[in-house]
Amino acid sequence: MNLPDLTMPKFDTERFFKEFWRTKPLFVPQGAKFFLEKTHDYEWFEQVKKSMSQSKDNLFEHKGVVSFIERISEHDAYLGEQAALLRSKFNFPVSWFDAIQTDKPTNAGIGTHFDHSDNFVLQQQGIKHWQLASEKYIPNELKAKRMLLRNQSGDFYFPKNCETVNFVLNPGDLLYIPLNWIHDGHSNSPSLSISLVCPAIPFHSLILQLAEAAKVAGEGYQPIPLLHPWLTEQEKNQTNALCSKVLKHMLNHLNENLVEKMIANILKRNS
Repeated sequence: MNLPDLTMPKFDTERFFKEFWRTKPLFVPQGAKFFLEKTHDYEWFEQVKKSMSQSKDNLFEHKGVVSFIERISEHDAYLGEQAALLRSKFNFPVSWFDAIQTDKPTNAGIGTHFDHSDNFVLQQQGIKHWQLASEKYIPNELKAKRMLLRNQSGDFYFPKNCETVNFVLNPGDLLYIPLNWIHDGHSNSPSLSISLVCPAIPFHSLILQLAEAAKVAGEGYQPIPLLHPWLTEQEKNQTNALCSKVLKHMLNHLNENLVEKMIANILKRNS
């Protein structure tokens, strides 16, 4: 993977969604301004951290080394407005901002992992080094656990001899990290970065909506035949065929318009 293929001189929304979205990383020098009109500093981060003294559920820190605030946009009006604006602009189902500050020269970060979200890293202060590797190195069962939130951290180290790409972010730079890509970021000096986080919604959510819609429509009421031990092989095959037929009928009855409405409900519920 060549770095020139992963770089844009400026953020182009149409090209981004055609070439990069959930496919490969993107680096845009001075691209952070496309997402945030103003730059944030260390004093601002400390003020937000101080304001969270009564509710530190989203604050994770190794004092004097690194501090991470999840959903910092819930504690800052401007970031909250920008998260909502970008969610509407890109039609993201969910979005918020996180922030991480390195307090002194260190290689410490939040560890190598993969996320169930797409992330746009917006470097604010200092320099940050990133290493990324494709999702192809992650077993599907681990992706499933992460998407269904059965694996909360997503910890995953770079496999031996895997192909990685490296980026160095200066203040104002943007780095897009696709869904499920392995990544690690660290700073050798004080730094501050803000990330727009866009969690993916699994099909599991759509299936739950589909079941509810079928119930309202009076579909799928037929009792499933009992697969008792005395069924012949022919009877078992007939039973399986009947179940498949009922399911197909139910899905056909729930037309495309209804599916679109269900997807809209999922997006609205998670916004």
